[in-house]
Amino acid sequence: MTESVLSAKLSSGRAKGRQVAAHAVTRLVTFLAGGEVFGIDVGRVREIVEVHRIRAVPQAPLFLEGVIDVRGRILPAVDLTKRLGLARPTSEGGIACLKGVLAEVGEQTVALLVDQVFHVVRVASEDVEAPPPGILRSGSATLVTGIARASEEVIFILRLEALFTADETTAISLAALGGGVRA
Repeated sequence: MTESVLSAKLSSGRAKGRQVAAHAVTRLVTFLAGGEVFGIDVGRVREIVEVHRIRAVPQAPLFLEGVIDVRGRILPAVDLTKRLGLARPTSEGGIACLKGVLAEVGEQTVALLVDQVFHVVRVASEDVEAPPPGILRSGSATLVTGIARASEEVIFILRLEALFTADETTAISLAALGGGVRA
């Protein structure tokens, strides 16, 4: 992975009635899901793998594609595009190889299935704008903690803890153990 520094400065969120976080720098792993660019804190990512085979789990939640085997470790594979309620862009060449971003969600390592992984970017807090109220919600928790701009790209910064409800987290854990339960 390469690292680049975001150079574009966003206009002051406070001037627009939005809050901007205090000065700090965050490193984000950026990736494509559903035609949009997302980022998660690099400290939450364990590794990135190519996903060749996904094994279906009976009665799993719809966004849980199944499980994958990563060097003998069985991990739940969550289709991030489906989870976020986005449509996967169609490709003329057929289905592309998915990438798995192995990330810590609570106490569970989950393979987040994405279309493409880009690189790690450094984002200064003054370059992050608070998301408009009500976008990308899961239950009552906001999924996006901020929105950053890198050149022409907009990066939605995900809050992993908000991806799943407590019941969904339990269902994912059970599915990884082989006991499929629909959330």
